[in-house]
Amino acid sequence: MAGADGFVLLNGVRVVASWPEQLKAAQEITTYQISGKGYARVAYGDEGEDWGADSRPCHDCAAIKGQFHVPGCDVERCPRCGGQSISCDCSEDEFSNGEFDFRNHQEKAVSAYLLKRPHYEEACLVAKNILQRSIERAGIKISSIDARAKDPHSFGLKATKPSESNPGLPKYADPLVDITDLAGVRIIAFFPNSIAKIDEIILSEFHVLERSDKGEKLYDEGRFGYKSVHYLVLLGPKRSSLSEYEKYADTTIEVQVRTILQHAWAEIEHDIQYKSTSVIPDEIRRRFNALAGMLEVADREFQSVQDEDDRLRQTARQMIKEGDIDDVEITPDALKAFLAKTIGGDQRIRWSSYDYLARALRRCGFRTLRQLERCVRGYDGSELSRLVYGSRQGQIVRCELMVLASMGELFVSRHPWSNEKWFRDGSDEMLRLFLEGNVEIGSFDPLIDS
Repeated sequence: MAGADGFVLLNGVRVVASWPEQLKAAQEITTYQISGKGYARVAYGDEGEDWGADSRPCHDCAAIKGQFHVPGCDVERCPRCGGQSISCDCSEDEFSNGEFDFRNHQEKAVSAYLLKRPHYEEACLVAKNILQRSIERAGIKISSIDARAKDPHSFGLKATKPSESNPGLPKYADPLVDITDLAGVRIIAFFPNSIAKIDEIILSEFHVLERSDKGEKLYDEGRFGYKSVHYLVLLGPKRSSLSEYEKYADTTIEVQVRTILQHAWAEIEHDIQYKSTSVIPDEIRRRFNALAGMLEVADREFQSVQDEDDRLRQTARQMIKEGDIDDVEITPDALKAFLAKTIGGDQRIRWSSYDYLARALRRCGFRTLRQLERCVRGYDGSELSRLVYGSRQGQIVRCELMVLASMGELFVSRHPWSNEKWFRDGSDEMLRLFLEGNVEIGSFDPLIDS
């Protein structure tokens, strides 16, 4: 487990938290391709010089005797010339027999990336924290926000991707510079409207190098896909000038923003065999098009539901404020506004408590706030609370005590917990205390008073 500073002990050597993974991955690289020929790597302890492998791990990469070094380690020896692997000239020639050596290019790229990956891990976490705090301040609800540095294996595959214009050469001549998604943040929003709000946050918090809608791009290329907005950003100048951020000032970070449904499509798309509309069978094409349309409609409908819910909440709050509660349905939000107005606000109450009380009242037969208002009329929640508990309890407890006094045994029998002995016994004791305190027990029934 990583310490508070992000470091761990590996074979007794203090390393960054991701280093054990990198050392493990290095064991999968057993050969180096040099000038078109494969050479078995030199394990720690097999060097011509004595680096102390019998008594201690490698001082640079923490490998133990018999393990391969992490590519780029100062100690590793070149299997062809015996010199220092990172500084000898053996692997400089990326052409063999006149052809570009993609394998050599990949190994060099991965070796360089493994040394810098901890920096990219830190950079994307910095970006994630900035975005997360900004999104929370803006009151935007999201499903998730994740940060990750690119997987070394994926990086190696991307580094060897052939150029579209000249397949004999790699698309990325300098992978560490040309590949821009080495540090990434992905934000999954619930609703389409949130994407526009998050867009404003990204534009204000970062220097945006590039913004692209991948859905539109895929459509223009005749490929299947779904909307997702991608950004390439740098830290803004004010933040990057601070000492804690300056080392990330020139680090490009990719930010992806999409809805849950867009993310579902993107994840499934990885397993789709046909990527181009020019080769897909007509039947499959029709089904993909229908599915893409359904997802877009579903996204819009979810947004419409949220918009309508916001409208109903605002309308209900205004009606409660004006005392026009005849048709205001009992919901957690409406109940909170009603109780705040009638028996006083209570900042200690959690949303789950309003949800519980709303469900209990619905189970008892209540539908509108007017019914609840008639039910508790004439009862003093603070007085009932002192009779039962000896002190004035919170807002939810006082409301429930008033309903119990007004409905009597009917409230107990209809309550969601009516089958629980502890609830029945506790309610009977409360009713007894009410009677001792000269409180009249009513028989209000919301199913009749409707």
